[in-house]
Amino acid sequence: MKSGVISRKNLVLVLTHTDVLKDGRIVKSIEAFLELDNMKVLAVGRRSNEVWVETKLKNENLRVVYLPAKPKIPLRILSILKSSGLLRALRLFRKRIRESVLLGPSRRKFWQTAAKISSETVRAGIFSLSVVGLAWAHVGLSRPRVIYCNDEYVLAAGIILKKLFNSKLIYDAHELEHDKNGQTNSRRRATFEFEKRAWPHVDHFVTVSDAIRRHYLANFGPKPSTVILNSP
Repeated sequence: MKSGVISRKNLVLVLTHTDVLKDGRIVKSIEAFLELDNMKVLAVGRRSNEVWVETKLKNENLRVVYLPAKPKIPLRILSILKSSGLLRALRLFRKRIRESVLLGPSRRKFWQTAAKISSETVRAGIFSLSVVGLAWAHVGLSRPRVIYCNDEYVLAAGIILKKLFNSKLIYDAHELEHDKNGQTNSRRRATFEFEKRAWPHVDHFVTVSDAIRRHYLANFGPKPSTVILNSP
């Protein structure tokens, strides 16, 4: 993307927790935006070592920026977390639960799950703030017209940026996010509740099948929506 002032009328901010140029679905969405007249795209993602998908997507109107493999916590935020004792409390909480012999198996499992979700929530919060910071640094005064979020992992960052830039927010669920393979029941419930609370902030919903689209609309409410298949 060339340097200079970019009008909000022709800037799209694409967010993902994966490698932007190695995800075929994200590449398709970027290509669609770039086909529009004078449209520019800033994509924020996380670099991967995977090479199973390759792309030759190159365009002067596209800029891709990556978070480090392990995003660093901004010093100011880290200082606040340390001074509040939150990080130490979480570590101590998990340690005590693992070592506890007083709790019955069912109660011990419950608190272990609660501790794990708490840690995941903190990590997700740190990741979201890292995405917001990186996007803000590269967007500057060129407030994007549209923010395109791929999957629920970057949805919180998308909502924050929507409020900051007064942009439209598109949420692309690449699958049924609150019922993915490998998710625990507690993780499913947490993801469902998060998506439910985030839903009012979404201006347009995109997903991979009509069945998933109808499921979201039935559970979270009516919303302008589009189905884009993963097929080439």
